[in-house]
Amino acid sequence: MEKWGFASIFYELARLTVEKQYRIAANKIFVDTVNRVTDNIEIEVANGLTGICMAINFLIDAGYITGNPNHVLKSYDTRKNSSLF
Repeated sequence: MEKWGFASIFYELARLTVEKQYRIAANKIFVDTVNRVTDNIEIEVANGLTGICMAINFLIDAGYITGNPNHVLKSYDTRKNSSLF
């Protein structure tokens, strides 16, 4: 999960500068992390599904990525462990 912090920094650097490499790096971290989500992922905030959902919501709210959080995060509602809520 600590990668999300780097993604946020790179997204902010991309916003403040004209360097495309920052957005590319941020997007790579984002995609790599989201692609690691499986049905067996833990629920915990630090290294699990809850933390990933919080990070995605933050990135949308901050304007780093676009999307409707309700729509984007809906796919995570059906994860095996999310039935614990």
